[in-house]
Amino acid sequence: MPERPKGVPDLQGDDFSAILKWYELSYSDSENYWQVGEIKAVQGWIIHVSSVLSEIRNMLSIIIPYCLKNRISFKIIKDRDTCSDMLNGFIGLKKIGKVICLYPEEATDAVLVASELVRLTQRFKGPTVLTDRYLGGCVYTRYGSFNPVMIPGSNGKEEAFIYTPEGELVKDGIDIPFILPKNIVWPFGKLATHDVPPTKKILKHIYRPVSLLKADARGNVYKGLYLKSLLQIWHCVIKEGLKNMSSDDDGRDISDRLVWQRELYLDVCDTVALPEVYDLFTEDQNTYLVMEFIQGHSLSDQVAKLNPRMESWYRLPVDSKITILGYLLQVVDLIEKLHQKGYVHRDVAPGNFMIDKKGRMLLVDLELSYSTKRKYPTPPFKYGTAGFMSPEQKAVMEPTTKEDIYGLGALILNIMTGISPVKFDQSDNDSFTLNIYYFIQHDSIAKVIAACMDSDPSFRPSLAVVRETFTKVRSELSEKTKSSVLPSLKAAILPEELKGLIANAIRGLQNSSIAIFDDYWYSKKINDNVIGLPQYKEYSRYGGLKAGMGGVLYLLGRAKKAGIDISHCENSYRTNWVYIENHFLNSFIKDAPGLYDGAAGLAMVIKEGLDSGIMENDAIYIQKMQECLQSLSTDLTLGNGIAGQGVALFNCRPLLPASFFNDQLLNIEKKLLTEQQKDGSWMLPISIDGIHDKANLSFGYGVPGIIWYLLSSIGHANDRSVQQSAEKSLSWLLKRINPVRNMHTTDLFEKKVLRGINAGDEKNGIILTFIKAYEVLGNNEYKAVAEEILSNISPAIVDNNLTQWYGLSGLGEVFLEAWRVFRNEEWRQRADWIAGIFENTFQRNDDGSGRWLIEENDTPTADLLVGNSGIIHFLLRCLYPEDVGYRLLQ
Repeated sequence: MPERPKGVPDLQGDDFSAILKWYELSYSDSENYWQVGEIKAVQGWIIHVSSVLSEIRNMLSIIIPYCLKNRISFKIIKDRDTCSDMLNGFIGLKKIGKVICLYPEEATDAVLVASELVRLTQRFKGPTVLTDRYLGGCVYTRYGSFNPVMIPGSNGKEEAFIYTPEGELVKDGIDIPFILPKNIVWPFGKLATHDVPPTKKILKHIYRPVSLLKADARGNVYKGLYLKSLLQIWHCVIKEGLKNMSSDDDGRDISDRLVWQRELYLDVCDTVALPEVYDLFTEDQNTYLVMEFIQGHSLSDQVAKLNPRMESWYRLPVDSKITILGYLLQVVDLIEKLHQKGYVHRDVAPGNFMIDKKGRMLLVDLELSYSTKRKYPTPPFKYGTAGFMSPEQKAVMEPTTKEDIYGLGALILNIMTGISPVKFDQSDNDSFTLNIYYFIQHDSIAKVIAACMDSDPSFRPSLAVVRETFTKVRSELSEKTKSSVLPSLKAAILPEELKGLIANAIRGLQNSSIAIFDDYWYSKKINDNVIGLPQYKEYSRYGGLKAGMGGVLYLLGRAKKAGIDISHCENSYRTNWVYIENHFLNSFIKDAPGLYDGAAGLAMVIKEGLDSGIMENDAIYIQKMQECLQSLSTDLTLGNGIAGQGVALFNCRPLLPASFFNDQLLNIEKKLLTEQQKDGSWMLPISIDGIHDKANLSFGYGVPGIIWYLLSSIGHANDRSVQQSAEKSLSWLLKRINPVRNMHTTDLFEKKVLRGINAGDEKNGIILTFIKAYEVLGNNEYKAVAEEILSNISPAIVDNNLTQWYGLSGLGEVFLEAWRVFRNEEWRQRADWIAGIFENTFQRNDDGSGRWLIEENDTPTADLLVGNSGIIHFLLRCLYPEDVGYRLLQ
């Protein structure tokens, strides 16, 4: 490495590679970092240097020369935005604080490096690196991979492995909190012990956290006990601000926000209804705000109780509408009182309003508020709730009360539609009003919401106008009888309009507003440690059907086969397929044979590609398809196991040798029948939620998906044993849910299936299974079960989840499947309602193409089960319900 040149580096600019260029250093791209020097060792002690955003450039000016002088390979965070995301936890809890990474080759070197860096960083600040042991200053360390051995995991994504002292390869476990790996010597004894200090059970000797109310990277919110005296113990809320978290360019962090919240409380508590603030203190460099615990519910939870079926606003009972309007008028009153005291709230979102047991509304979070009298804090704090921030708030302009009018409109929109405001296209006010009207079917409400959310603050109405509008609507409702006739569902989208929507959405898959980089479709990075993060921004390339390039290619093949123009995406199709062939195909065939994230799924991609003509009808592809279905999984399920392989086998049958098909079919049937328990179920791996999978009702990873496969194979079986097996398992499933007689009292089914559609894929899968059972076996009991469950779903359901996995597009496909088999027009009409939701939440680009926002904060993906391709597939089925089968299964 070259020596440090004379002079002072230019520390300006957002891309931190500028400082590396100033030192005339060669560097390479390493995910979120720029890497300098070659990292040769497989593993060792990684030294991490943490920093707050306002000090990062000065920190780099000290650490880089040190690394150059001592010839240490290192990585620095790429740029300011990536640094901000990392420090706020937006790219994973396990990466918080890892701004600079050093890779000393020997443990003795690591000790010397760490000791010197502790000295050099004493005057700096940085958030805690949760996976590491703290050594002092801003320095942390963990033992792990430098240049690891990469081995494909079950989803095809390579995972990092390192060696134990005995030479065995093990996965590089990155634990929170830090754990010293077995048989690894701790060399930093002069700086710190390897034992992480235990979390304090009692704070300030009088506050005991007892349960988690909200997980947050910046600091959790706990329900606690206030041990005021031996005879006085109160419930309280303990809001934690972790040291140096959420730091901004001005050096302010979460602790400054909590201090400001207490200061503001003291100024307005005599006028505005707020939880009482008991205490504010600092302990172990973390800040804690202790407040009164309110017995009640958030506004969003309270409205959910009034709308358990997740119905569109216009279908709610009159009494529920009147109650909700009363809540909204209380929100208006609270905001008005805050304005009268000279403050702008700046986070008017449903989760920041509580309703106590007496029905009184309280404001519970003031940390983003701004004093218009004092012009403080300056600049105003950043970050609000996605979808509820006005354009001027996003631009960090001087706040005005008009910001809260925008937030109020967004709050009302969310309460009345069940959908995040960010998912609506607000580029044209007239179209936005019509989109809102689809859900609410009330003209004056739709107009006032759209006006509140106008991009021009001067066009937003006053609080008085909003109050007048809702007071009038409430009065009108009070005069109506409870037996008022509900408006009928809107007519289905015309075929030509639907075809145009599909074509524009497919063109949108090629637009940068979707997660497509360098012509590759990216998916949200699989991460098991993102709970409590306000957003999670990391993306990666995957090959599977559930979340990956394969699912997009599957959709495009089906769309072209149905006659939809996909010419805008054909080059990307080929580019992504080549990447799958080079990076996933062989590893899937070897290690991941399943349907959702493995080789069986890629066999389906090849089949659709050949049928549509995108892929040339080449013997090589037929051979690859056969290889994808050759190696049978040890798993039994539809998502990862042989049931899913069987589904792919049936779909690919026309292109497979008859002998291969028959042999594989026989092997799958034999395995499933042999493994079936006496009660009709199967013993499966432990499920995600800890419930043993003998009771797992998941379609993809539980019993129903296996049943569906058995039903589909009955016509191909050589004897009645497959049908007998399917009937036995259906009997088991009926006992588990007992849908007709005890549907509302069966605990597991009620909790996971009947309460909306957000628990998982259980409800859709159970309905699909009984639809298939009726179609194959003709037993009317199965039809009754399916239609009983379908009838419990609102004809005008709304939900914030739009995906195939457990959202609206998946439910829409179930309605279409029910219509296809039962020929009951009611189910087709319900699918049409959901199609209308997508028509009214489609976000158009300047060229007419567009997409749907899947999550509030993040760039949407093109994925099949968790992204835009799944929505397009549902709409394709709406257009051609007789020709396009249920995704992946038909």
